[in-house]
Amino acid sequence: MASGRQMSAIVLCLTSLMISVGCGGGDDGTDESSNGNANRDEATQLAEMVLLVFPFEDSSKATSLGSFGCPDWNGPGSPHPGLDVNTASNLGYDRVRLVSPAQGTVTRIEFQDSDIHGVMPMIWIRIDQTLTCSISIEPGTTDAAVIAQQRQAVYVEIGQTVAPGDFIAELVLDPTGENGGGIHMDLQIGDGRMICPYNYSSSEAKAIYDSITEYNLGERSSVPCYVDELMWQ
Repeated sequence: MASGRQMSAIVLCLTSLMISVGCGGGDDGTDESSNGNANRDEATQLAEMVLLVFPFEDSSKATSLGSFGCPDWNGPGSPHPGLDVNTASNLGYDRVRLVSPAQGTVTRIEFQDSDIHGVMPMIWIRIDQTLTCSISIEPGTTDAAVIAQQRQAVYVEIGQTVAPGDFIAELVLDPTGENGGGIHMDLQIGDGRMICPYNYSSSEAKAIYDSITEYNLGERSSVPCYVDELMWQ
């Protein structure tokens, strides 16, 4: 696994919030434009320090990606809101161990029923008061046994504190290879916007993403970030 799993995530301060704080004044005689520029510079530096680790414990099990922001993903005007990391069922293993991409607290766990994926466990990790990342586990199966195993393959609880690289769940693979929805996990990070996770990843994680050259969301999916951010849909 990449060494980035040992790296502590540094909390992102929102640019918009920092600018609003810096631009409230003038009463003390300071120049508002210079304050705003200073705050923007500081926010840029902090944004560059947010370091997410790669979400597969064994990165060699990642076979392809699905671009963040790829347009018309779920119909016209519906861009893809996360970064997909895909695997396959015919490579000699039956599960993929997933790790926390960031330091934070588990605030929410859901199991969403799906015609395509059977069940989609979703884990939300609060990094700070404004920034949250989430993992959606999407096994792409209708096999009842696999679905039952997937429901049992989440190993964190609400209120639990996690660190980057902590083992939190498994993606269970359908041994029959019947995965019409694709076997993958969807990584999201947001603060009122949806932000491309690649841009806030460690150098080690970026190197792993860069080494994966296959994409699976059509011809417009060919880079980790089709766009840098989206507003909530």
